[in-house]
Amino acid sequence: MTLEQAISVLEKAGIESARFEAQLLLGLAAAVSRTQIIAQTYPPLTPGQTHRFIQLVLERRNRVPLAYLRGTQEFYGLTFAVGEEVLIPRPETELLVDFAREKLNAHKTPPLLADVGTGSGCIVISVLKHLPTATAVATDLSANALTLARRNAQANEVAHRIDWVRTNLLEGITSKFDAILSNPPYISTQEVATLQPEVKDNEPLLALDGGEDGLAVVRPLIESAFHALKRGGYFAMEGAKEQAPDIMMLFKQAGFQEVGTKNDLAGIERVIFGRKP
Repeated sequence: MTLEQAISVLEKAGIESARFEAQLLLGLAAAVSRTQIIAQTYPPLTPGQTHRFIQLVLERRNRVPLAYLRGTQEFYGLTFAVGEEVLIPRPETELLVDFAREKLNAHKTPPLLADVGTGSGCIVISVLKHLPTATAVATDLSANALTLARRNAQANEVAHRIDWVRTNLLEGITSKFDAILSNPPYISTQEVATLQPEVKDNEPLLALDGGEDGLAVVRPLIESAFHALKRGGYFAMEGAKEQAPDIMMLFKQAGFQEVGTKNDLAGIERVIFGRKP
């Protein structure tokens, strides 16, 4: 299969950036950079590399996410290993890292934070890279996700500052935190079925499906976060478009004060936060 043939295959499959992705896949198969692919300065592919290239193109044609094929995803300037056991980190989730840094940077004592539903570990690891005195507890229901998150923490040299706990939300956790962060499943079951094939057919449903109204996990999460915070501590979570008013109401009902939101680059109220009085 030539590069031009691969581009054609991806275009017919509805891949918008077919040329860009075909170049990346060829570079992945040949173990060279995309720059070398564009400049045609790479050696001829071996039979094994050709076979690998065809495999990658066919998987992408079947809408396997590019990040899963590459095995990595960039997030907050760091590189994270990803696989089908975890949600692919997304740019809007970086707002949670910004929020934690803003609230904890000038903390008088070494802060303790929790990352609920840690997945790849991208949130907690990114925060700890920028807060060298902080420590954390990261929870997830998936043992496979926790295994991958540990690998990412080791690769980014913060593993010694994170305790990993396999549990639902914060169940069984007795620590009190200065901040709690979470990117929970918040998409309604009905909406999940309308998502792109890359998402609905590949990413873990456990990390996506938030029940009938998208708030089935959010409700108990907000309650448990309030009880697990120290006085003056903050809870911040990611939510979907148009969910902010409902989630803010849940924050207030749980007892949070200074409830507010932060917008992503598309102007969506993406992060909802509150402070425990």
